[in-house]
Amino acid sequence: MPEKRRLTKPPVRLTPDAKNKLTDLEKDLEQADIALQLMESLDMDMTEARDKLEWAKKARDMLIREFS
Repeated sequence: MPEKRRLTKPPVRLTPDAKNKLTDLEKDLEQADIALQLMESLDMDMTEARDKLEWAKKARDMLIREFS
């Protein structure tokens, strides 16, 4: 597995507006998670949607962490 490295000086930085928009996605991600849980409780296969949601959470966190 490749070593996890952190940028010491990012080539670009998020604007304050972009950072706020990414931060504000937290509530949307929580609502999506709740919706998936409800559909899963009805035995619907939400594997692909769950994978995409988890990717979105990781991508958002990485963008905030690495480019702020």
